[in-house]
Order: sequence, then C-alpha cells, then structure tokens
Amino acid sequence: MIAFDNPAGYDYRLAAKVEVTTAKYKAAMCVTNRTAKNCLHKLGLFRMKGAGRATRYESVRT
Repeated sequence: MIAFDNPAGYDYRLAAKVEVTTAKYKAAMCVTNRTAKNCLHKLGLFRMKGAGRATRYESVRT
C-alpha cells in the first residue's frame, strides 16, 4: 500500500497514463474503491474531471 505523503509509492504504470479511472487504479494497486479514490485525490498527481460514475483523473503534467 502506498503512503499518501510519498508520491514515489504510486504504480509507475500509471505514470505513463494521461487519464485514469478509479477502477483502473484500484486494479493496478490491489486496493479498495475508497482507498483508490483517496489515493488519487491525495497524491496530487491527477486532477479530477467529471462527476459520479463518469469521473476521470487527468494527469497534471499534461
């Protein structure tokens, strides 16, 4: 599991992605849905786009 204060802990397969969903993050990191959402919010590497089931996280480096 990654620590929220350690961005180096995230899966580097996701670093190459321009956009990721909670489901894809959940599968890559083997975490619960809630943990995936928290990680995507707290890491600061992605910004949220959309709402509800259509939520996507876009890389902030683009």
